[in-house]
Amino acid sequence: MRKNKLYIMLMIVCFLLANVSIPQTHAELNTLNYVALGDSIAAGYTPEGEIDEGYSDFIEEYLDENAPLITYTKQFAIPGLTTSDLNGLIQNNLSTEQFLSLFGGGFPSPLVGEITENISIENLTVQDAIIDADVITLTIGANDILSEIPYDAVTGTIEMSGIDIDQITRKMGEVEENLSSVLEQIFALNGEVQVYVSGYFFPYPHLIDQMPQAQLDILLDTLDSLNSIIIDATNDHNDAFYVSLESVFPNDPTEYLPNEQIHPTIEGYELIADRFMEVMEEQASGLPELPEPEETPLTLNYVALGDSIAAGFTPTRTIDKGYTDFIEEYLDENEPLITYTKQFAIPGLTTSDLNGLIENDLSTEQFLSLFGGGFPVPLVEEITENISIENLTVQDAIIDADVITLTIGANDILSEIPYDTNNNIVNMSEMNIDQLMTNMEKAKENLSGVLEQIFELNDEVQVYVSGYFFPYPHLSDQSQVQPLMETLNTFNTKIKTAAEDNNAFYVSLEGVFSNGLYLLPGEIHPTEVGYQLIAERFIDVMEQQAEDSQEKNEPEETTESRNTSSTNLNRGNETDNETEVSDPEVVEPELDPETTEKTTQQKFETLKTIGIFNGYEDGMPHLEDVMTREQAAKIITLLLGLNIEDADSLDESQYSDVEQERWSYKYIAAATKAGIMNGVGDNKFDSTGNVTMEQFIKIMVEGYAFVSGIEIAENENLELENVSGWAKKYVVAAIQLGLMEEQADYTLPASRALLVEGAYTIYQSLYEE
Repeated sequence: MRKNKLYIMLMIVCFLLANVSIPQTHAELNTLNYVALGDSIAAGYTPEGEIDEGYSDFIEEYLDENAPLITYTKQFAIPGLTTSDLNGLIQNNLSTEQFLSLFGGGFPSPLVGEITENISIENLTVQDAIIDADVITLTIGANDILSEIPYDAVTGTIEMSGIDIDQITRKMGEVEENLSSVLEQIFALNGEVQVYVSGYFFPYPHLIDQMPQAQLDILLDTLDSLNSIIIDATNDHNDAFYVSLESVFPNDPTEYLPNEQIHPTIEGYELIADRFMEVMEEQASGLPELPEPEETPLTLNYVALGDSIAAGFTPTRTIDKGYTDFIEEYLDENEPLITYTKQFAIPGLTTSDLNGLIENDLSTEQFLSLFGGGFPVPLVEEITENISIENLTVQDAIIDADVITLTIGANDILSEIPYDTNNNIVNMSEMNIDQLMTNMEKAKENLSGVLEQIFELNDEVQVYVSGYFFPYPHLSDQSQVQPLMETLNTFNTKIKTAAEDNNAFYVSLEGVFSNGLYLLPGEIHPTEVGYQLIAERFIDVMEQQAEDSQEKNEPEETTESRNTSSTNLNRGNETDNETEVSDPEVVEPELDPETTEKTTQQKFETLKTIGIFNGYEDGMPHLEDVMTREQAAKIITLLLGLNIEDADSLDESQYSDVEQERWSYKYIAAATKAGIMNGVGDNKFDSTGNVTMEQFIKIMVEGYAFVSGIEIAENENLELENVSGWAKKYVVAAIQLGLMEEQADYTLPASRALLVEGAYTIYQSLYEE
């Protein structure tokens, strides 16, 4: 009798996470059967032209460490295999021996010998292997497309004139059809198996610096299309899981793809295996424990304390995903039973407030009852929604905590810095330096009091205290930057001293945001990607502290006392993977060395990084898509840093079709109040209607004029066709200002590509000069 799906998943929980022991009776009666299917990448074909240790072997080793009775074969991973070949292999239920007998004549003799040596179970048919499998990994599709790309492996070059785009498109259609058929056959044979399907990495990294960007884009777009097809086919099946290999080789990919070869080194295959195992662990997390475990997993309790930065307060004036949430995800990968709360991270909190909160042992509800009247109603609602454990007092949270992160003190100081958000300037003449220094010293004293109370309640907890980043990178008067930076450095030094004097770990945020990115104009709160970078700083300190702790302690001591739980923070305990929290490589895509001009996609990635654009679920920018008017309102509002705090005061009679509950309401209101956008007539805004080129051009020009103070004059010097009369002056202004190039028809819907180009030009004009 076959094992049911739930038990299979429970077995994988045990194998992958190793948090519980399998009772001996289960270990004796059940095995986990693993089958690798696919092409040369699945087989482990190396740059030396032989089948060696590949990613499936590393996965097998990883599973085998926890479950020695696992069975494994990769004899159906055959170099040169296409999706059509694999489809026919399964359909005709062939063994590897039969496949070689029928088609081996098309392979070089040494390769046939390699494939034959790779047979681990003689005369096993592929359908029998699939029927008995609990886990299947699959990498297939590259050979369908590579046959259409004339790559010379000897010279390491591609004859671009030999590429037939139409033929590649036809091949893509075949891949889509065949891969879907392969997965349907697998699940028809075995409805309980889990299938992990990988995309592909870019196989020509040595060409990146050698060919024109336009030619490189053709290759990159081809890879993106193939991976998108694989994603779609995978997502059509509930028990198939996609494994991305994008940027799988860090730093210099040619180290893993040497000598112009398209097959990785063994070290490269190990990195691919890491990607598979990460997805496997994600699928295994959150499932119930196996019955009657012999060991009870430990829990790691994480508490976040502090102000709006600790809470994850965003430029849109809401509490959202902040640095503590990214830290929680990181910790949760290693300890799935982690408990976490950030309900004591409260926007507006000062060091004195936090000191009193702990001293009086208040819950968040009690704090709001006593002091909530000083907060705007929407913020009180945000804080209330952020409560994850009702009526939990702060002392109880601290007593149970293993890890505490703390960001506090800015509100003590910001009240003494008269920042004009509208003009993006600090009124330096109004600053009282003596009062500022007094507040700093008082904040240090209060912070020491907070830390003393924490360690009195729990002397085994690890506390990570952060300094602050520079919150005014976009000051209109750059001469103010240096004295304000010196003020910040003084304050951070006091925070660091208080932390280290009380045996807490200091986390520096100096330079965490490069070139003013991640902080929108007029805003002191980061975008989500900004919070991700802050989390990376915390995790770096946690990992360093864990490494130092391991060096000081004998191995047998690290599991016996609670104050050595820092070893749980070291991701190197089980694998050598780098943390996924830090992935800012996509922030600033590498430029073509022949030019300083970014591609549209690179511009999109920059704007996405600072929160202006959002990507789609499949990770693609889809620059060809059209955009709606409400999306345009959001882009221009965030790009210009428009005030959305009083957006709920929009005159209801202005637009009868804009609902206050809709996500876009505040952006439409802000853009309307600034005079940048208006309705389409008949008291309508048409939020979901497509924005046309000329409408978006008007938005860009009005927005640029709003922040730069220029006047938009009538100009008849340029002759334009296919443009409405009302829009002509805006089109002329946009072209003259360099916001866009001339277009053939301005009445057509605007694509995401056009919006990206225009938005990026404004971004450069306002913030990079």
